[in-house]
Amino acid sequence: MTNLLPTSDDTIGPYFPPCFAARERLDLRTPFPGMNVAPAGTPIRIQVQMLDTFGKLAGGCSLIDVWQANAAGVLRRPDNAGDAAVDTYFEGFGRVISRDGTFEIDTVKPGAVKNGQSARAPHFTLTFFCDGFNRLVSQFFFDDEPLNAGDPLLLSLPPELRDRLVARRVDDVDGVATYLLQVRFRGENETPFFDDLLS
Repeated sequence: MTNLLPTSDDTIGPYFPPCFAARERLDLRTPFPGMNVAPAGTPIRIQVQMLDTFGKLAGGCSLIDVWQANAAGVLRRPDNAGDAAVDTYFEGFGRVISRDGTFEIDTVKPGAVKNGQSARAPHFTLTFFCDGFNRLVSQFFFDDEPLNAGDPLLLSLPPELRDRLVARRVDDVDGVATYLLQVRFRGENETPFFDDLLS
């Protein structure tokens, strides 16, 4: 029997399998690496900055999930696999590990999600897992969308909080519109978070 020396102490996680952070998980416009196919819709890029209490980038290790509708406003779910409006080349889901408090999503502009007779403003859902909290979920909108004025989630918030859920168009690079979203986890101008959001 061999005696092994103890390893040094580790800090508390979270620890995620490396496959969770594969680059293609944040390039939603490239559904299958090596294949020359692309989803329908207008390409966009979303730059996200995660901020701490003091407005500085929240470093450390955070796992972030993104989920959104395709360009036709249809979310891909197990119960709508046969829907003709589901884009074969768009999964609508991505995942990343951010160590410096920033990340980028390459995707297509989501369409308005139909909700009965009305339509919700184009949006995307982010779920954050990080040291210090278990899970935070919110939905985010685009500053150039007229449907924002009637979106039920935005209308459920006091007017002074609504802008905290809006990504601002900051640039166009090679024909791709780029939006900046700042998410503040706590403190002044904290981002509104919700218990759970399905669409």
